[in-house]
Amino acid sequence: MVICTLVGVPGFLAVWSGDLTVGDENGSMAFFILLAKMPGWIIAFVLIFTITICTCTFDSLQSAFVSTISNDIFRNRFKTIWARAMVVIMIVPIVVLAVKVADNILQIYLIADLISSSIIPIIFLGLSDRFFWFLTGVDVMVGGLGALVAIFIFGTVYYGTAKEGGKLLLIWNGLYDPEDWGAFGAFEIAPFGGILIALVCVVARVGAIWVYCKITKKPFRALQRPVPVEIVEEEFDSAYGSTNAKSDD
Repeated sequence: MVICTLVGVPGFLAVWSGDLTVGDENGSMAFFILLAKMPGWIIAFVLIFTITICTCTFDSLQSAFVSTISNDIFRNRFKTIWARAMVVIMIVPIVVLAVKVADNILQIYLIADLISSSIIPIIFLGLSDRFFWFLTGVDVMVGGLGALVAIFIFGTVYYGTAKEGGKLLLIWNGLYDPEDWGAFGAFEIAPFGGILIALVCVVARVGAIWVYCKITKKPFRALQRPVPVEIVEEEFDSAYGSTNAKSDD
């Protein structure tokens, strides 16, 4: 409620000041329209504050990339310097993409939403040890990437060219064309396509393991439920006495 109020206040102020009218097509630019009429020191403050926030966010993103590559993917068997080098390489297309669509901030958010809708559903399924214990990290990654491929295939079929199919991954044509249902189809295919492709990956992986176990005569445990691990709290004595010692007061 607080966030919605703060975001909507510039619109109220712009209408009140006469800079916009009710239902104006430039309503989303209310904050910037008001900012353009402010004194120079206010504009400078907003600019510095925005750059600082963006820099902090970008720095956190880079740190998360390094941590994910080094710890989650390579299990700390990969030197941090090489993980950072990979992040630098990854940042190049990210910056190019941001510059290409910088004139439409909504498009950047739509790209992030499309990627999230491709990956998040299968991740949530993987968190369930009761129903989807057989999902692994590989299945989740294949499902997320497969959903993006499915969107590309859908766009290619829908628009008739692979180029337009690639543009659909960037929501290039926006959302508001009443005759273009490509974006709607992309957001419908993303979650269901990711889940379906992840399940196909499970079948292929389990099938390959089953064949391998049959050939090598090893036990088949691909569908075995994980055994819950109990955390045992050990008592220890510190320099100040036992942790379970009670006060004599």
